[in-house]
Amino acid sequence: MVTWNSWIQKATKILRASKKIAPEIEAEILLQYVLGIDRAKMIAYEKNHLTCTQYNFLNILLSRRKLGEPIAYLINNREFWSINLYIRSGIFIPRSDTECLVKLALSVPLSKKANVLDLGSGSGAISLALGLERPTWKITGIDKSSKAIKISKKNSDKLKVKNVFFKKESWKKLQKTVYYSMIVSNPPYIASQDPHLLIGDLKFEPKSALISGKDGLQDIKIICKISKNHLKNHGWLLIEHGFQQAYEVRKILLTEGYSLIRTHMDYGGNDRVTQAAWIYI
Repeated sequence: MVTWNSWIQKATKILRASKKIAPEIEAEILLQYVLGIDRAKMIAYEKNHLTCTQYNFLNILLSRRKLGEPIAYLINNREFWSINLYIRSGIFIPRSDTECLVKLALSVPLSKKANVLDLGSGSGAISLALGLERPTWKITGIDKSSKAIKISKKNSDKLKVKNVFFKKESWKKLQKTVYYSMIVSNPPYIASQDPHLLIGDLKFEPKSALISGKDGLQDIKIICKISKNHLKNHGWLLIEHGFQQAYEVRKILLTEGYSLIRTHMDYGGNDRVTQAAWIYI
């Protein structure tokens, strides 16, 4: 019979051979997921033996990871803003750099009863992080994917968030009579021929959540154009984008008539989020 520790050692070697960045950590994550334990217990009882069912399940997950399938899809979980989100195949996986968008949104001086819109809400990561931090805000997340809306509602129910609402809707069909204090978005912003789409997690994620035309700016242009029709006076638009797109995004916002345009860096020091105000009085 195979002990917990011996399986980790074996899995680490396999993942290292397939050039995974953190093979031992990934092996431990898979073991903890299958056994339903935390790391402390895994270490304390490392000489415990796996059952046949556990061993077979672990090897299936290991094979899938070896082929590159994202850990988040394998364990149906992704941590974001200290929140454990349910994730499954076909849903965009939240990145830590998007926390910079959340942090920026929380720093914007809005009223306690602010009305906030999240365009392309996916798993609900941004909306739920904002909702938990600002319980008096009303936050609406929209996405064109039925699967994404189902997952985001599941995450909302699990976290018991009362001020965040999700609905299936297209950006181009927003209700014209509803206005927001702030609109946030982490839209698709990768060019259709970008070689990164063929490697890593991106290879497995939904292309509709990644690709935005030949230059990666198609959705950002749409968002900048329509958002001004749904922002209150002195309302804010915050957009995440590729680190090489900051100049183009600022130019688009300026052309559309926005003011107070500024780009902010992510954790790696790359231009990642641009904010702008819509002022018409």
